[in-house]
Amino acid sequence: MPKTKLKFKKQSKTSQFANRLFEDLDGVKEAKPLDLKERLAQKRQARDVRRKIFSVLGISFVFAILVALPLGIAVNPRVGGSVAIGFPVLLLCFNYPRTALWVFLIYMPFNGTITYWIGQGNALFQLSKDAFLFTCSFGFGS
Repeated sequence: MPKTKLKFKKQSKTSQFANRLFEDLDGVKEAKPLDLKERLAQKRQARDVRRKIFSVLGISFVFAILVALPLGIAVNPRVGGSVAIGFPVLLLCFNYPRTALWVFLIYMPFNGTITYWIGQGNALFQLSKDAFLFTCSFGFGS
């Protein structure tokens, strides 16, 4: 059986650029396994992040019980619920400002609908969205 010659097509400039671009990723796949100290450092970092999130949520839960629940009973359940939800959101915005900014940018197109649905056009609910943005900005500054 006669051997046929394989003809390779000349790569286009786009595919050549893509090959050069993704050459670095091949090196990432063949990275050395982490030694014991590096693995322990990563576990310690993950534990610290988890501890921070749970402390923020714990503070928020205690605040919701001590302040928002009596406020909801005394004034209006809708106000108490807003405080119980708003305070943890503000704390998380301050602690994780980059994520909060992205969530705020995603929320902005739905801003009017949510504000009028929950707050029934109340000006306080119009200003509450600004509180999230300002808290996020303060988080970037600290």
